Amino acid sequence: MVETIQFYDDAETLEKISEFVNDEIRINYQDPKKPILKIKTKQGTITASIGDYIVKQNNEFYIRRFI
Repeated sequence: MVETIQFYDDAETLEKISEFVNDEIRINYQDPKKPILKIKTKQGTITASIGDYIVKQNNEFYIRRFI
């Protein structure tokens, strides 16, 4: 089964993403206009930009870039 959630920088979405990955998430606001979402996974940390999709398949996570 494949599940997805799209990253937007608002409190409701960030809470849903945290529940989706079942872990704390971190946001890098070094460039406030382009926040970066960071998620720890078994393979390392993955990063997402606004609009990207976080994909969960077989309890593993990866990012699909929003183009």
